[in-house]
Amino acid sequence: MLNNKKESCIIMGLGPLCILCSEYIFKNSNIEITGLISADESVINWGKENRIRTLFIKNKVKYSLSQLEIDEFVKEYKVDYFFSIINAMFLPEWIIKSPRKYAINFHDSELPKYAGIDTNSWVIMLKEKNHAVTWHLMSKSIDEGDIIKQVLIPIDKDETAFTLNKKGFEAGLSSFIELVEDLSLDRVVLRKQLIDNRSYFSRSKPYLHEMSIWNHGIIFWKNSAEDIYALVRALDYGPDRNALGTSKMVIDNCYYIIPRIEICDTKSNFEPGTVLYIDEKSIIISTSTNDVLLNDILDIDGATVSIEELIDRHNIKVNSKLDEVSSITISRIKELDKDIMWKEGYWAEKISHYQPLQIPCMKKNNIKTKTSENLIKKIYMSEKMQKDLINICKDYKFDLCSFLFSCFSSFLALISEQKSFHIWYSDNKIHEDLYEIGNLFSNFVLYDIFYDKNNNFMNFYKSIEEQRINLKNKKYFLWDIFYRYPQLINNKLTSSEMRQFSYVFKMEENEINADISLSINSFDLSLIVNYFDNKVSLEIKYFDNLYENITSFCQEFSLYMENILLSIEKNIKDMEITCII
Repeated sequence: MLNNKKESCIIMGLGPLCILCSEYIFKNSNIEITGLISADESVINWGKENRIRTLFIKNKVKYSLSQLEIDEFVKEYKVDYFFSIINAMFLPEWIIKSPRKYAINFHDSELPKYAGIDTNSWVIMLKEKNHAVTWHLMSKSIDEGDIIKQVLIPIDKDETAFTLNKKGFEAGLSSFIELVEDLSLDRVVLRKQLIDNRSYFSRSKPYLHEMSIWNHGIIFWKNSAEDIYALVRALDYGPDRNALGTSKMVIDNCYYIIPRIEICDTKSNFEPGTVLYIDEKSIIISTSTNDVLLNDILDIDGATVSIEELIDRHNIKVNSKLDEVSSITISRIKELDKDIMWKEGYWAEKISHYQPLQIPCMKKNNIKTKTSENLIKKIYMSEKMQKDLINICKDYKFDLCSFLFSCFSSFLALISEQKSFHIWYSDNKIHEDLYEIGNLFSNFVLYDIFYDKNNNFMNFYKSIEEQRINLKNKKYFLWDIFYRYPQLINNKLTSSEMRQFSYVFKMEENEINADISLSINSFDLSLIVNYFDNKVSLEIKYFDNLYENITSFCQEFSLYMENILLSIEKNIKDMEITCII
């Protein structure tokens, strides 16, 4: 029986599905939207355009960060329904119980199987025949409430996460329209979930055996060709945001993204991971079943790598054996990833606003090529300057690393006359964390540099030190975010073009320093600080075809530091530089 009484709801969610479901309610139902909560500006903008009360929250996951605002917003109106549509936030029980009728959540899986996130990837990875979308009651336990509506979606044999996501989107919208009709006709039938059949999947807690198909996307050639093909398809999100990961192979501790593979008709008897055939366009590799063909290989940041270049880098030939990652390394990657996975959005957004820097000693039309040579130029520091540096840091309680970083970045600001730009930063601690993991994680982090010529050096230092403390909590990121996040995929600058200037602080002589030296090679120009046995030495590492007059650059920087040490409280613009390079 049709319910003619005007009902009300609050909607909380993200993305296009949330907007389209909200639009359907707004235009085609007797349910009034009395509130819209989202961390997605496009959802909020839609609400404002339709004169709906909105609440924009800055964090889409942590309720505690917006608790006061959310509580006040929800309490303002008593509603019949609370719809959670693509919502990553776990809400308190009082909000779930606040509507007069139902609090309903959308989940893209066949609950009780595949609770959690990124479910379209897991069902492909495990070669399921069907996927599903489910509308269920919200409960105090995640994804365990009674099922209201569930729609199965067949999975094709060549399905990818991208194509399955599109199917799920369409099924989500059509089933929501049916759900709203069921609510208006008061014909909702609830079905208890069989919790004993529940499985939960996420990037950090996949419902899988260790060293099985997942392995954080790293291909194990001893797996079957079918498993490897499933892994690659499961991590193919097309142009969409991919919060799970990429499929990768490793050669000589260097990781390469494998966006697609083909299963061959042939089945060799060679040890899995053996190169069976190679030419300028493709490689064929053995597995535990059929051989597989690769003709699309990317660097870990998403840049295309030709087969010819791959051969040159690693001396690959027929019968070469490709690496397998040890269980110890997989466990380390898992622990490191747990610590940083929720910070990826922060880094993707920060890097997407990268501002390049132009300094006078840059050559015109400079392009880094394979033949570019990495050169090192030492920066002269007198004994007096060394002593003054240590004493100044001691007297003013400066952190030596941050002090020298402040000197370098303010010097670049002064000679470039740019008010804002970015510099990459690294130190021993970052490299210790990531030692022997290869190029999977970033061993550099990005600093914002803001230059005010009327600012004194003391204040500039404080801003750098505050940023250093803040970024310690952000740690680092996986380099493949350049391939997984739309704001980086579509950025006008590539990862390579963003790797202009870096600052590296090395505190002790050990094997980790060799790892640091290798990492620096990807940057156009770096200041390397060696702080051993209470002595500081500085050197500039740069590409010869990108920069000129580096001797003058080093001399001017040395003079600039001397002036800072003599007059620490001067404005930066008043620091003497005898000639702009």
